[in-house]
Amino acid sequence: MRRFLLLLALIVSTSSNLGCQEASLNADQAEQVAQQVQAQTVTKGGIDFVVGLEDGLKVAESTGRPILMFFTAEWCTFCHQMEDDAFRNAAVQALASRFTCITIDADAEPKVCRKFGVSGFPTIQLFSPDGQPLQRLKGRQSAQQLQQGMNAALERFAWLGEPTSELH
Repeated sequence: MRRFLLLLALIVSTSSNLGCQEASLNADQAEQVAQQVQAQTVTKGGIDFVVGLEDGLKVAESTGRPILMFFTAEWCTFCHQMEDDAFRNAAVQALASRFTCITIDADAEPKVCRKFGVSGFPTIQLFSPDGQPLQRLKGRQSAQQLQQGMNAALERFAWLGEPTSELH
């Protein structure tokens, strides 16, 4: 029954521009949650990210939204291209508002990169709020590719069963 209700919610949210957005936190509310846990945020190409795994997971736990982790590095040309192209796409930004977006800097958090098996940049990993892997995108993604990956993650999220704790 739970899976049916989640699927129904996903169908309604994809058929209406307001469906899921009404039920989820808006950008101002998400920013308030980030402030409550004293998390640093940064905007990359129009998408707001929580900086760092630890703070990002606190925000994700508070919001209950799935997680989008953007593994990047300051020196990564393809990362910056993705920020300038795909992250500025209106459809990608709308989808991103349904996730808790976390940026992981490879130079600042190398242990986190190793923990998640990330050695190439950019890498995007999507998880359920409780840590179940939903999707992994390696390399520079176009807006269309990123949209497809995010939609696939949301579809998987709608069908999840019992929670796990792979992130902590």
